[in-house]
Amino acid sequence: MILIILGILLCLFAFPKIRRPIMARLANEGLVTPQSIAPDKTEIIKYTGPSTTLLFIGIVLIIVGIIIKLSF
Repeated sequence: MILIILGILLCLFAFPKIRRPIMARLANEGLVTPQSIAPDKTEIIKYTGPSTTLLFIGIVLIIVGIIIKLSF
């Protein structure tokens, strides 16, 4: 169940309209320091971009969570 919830949250964070206000609020509170890494230095987001990568990881987590839940 935790994997499904994490997958849904990652899918939501893949959309900039949802991610930006949350990150701005956390940065204002001093909880996070936003940093950007050049896409050519990262293998995962080199060709897809960070939003698509978050969406793919979220979908994979949801699928794995469903498979684990159905197996028990």
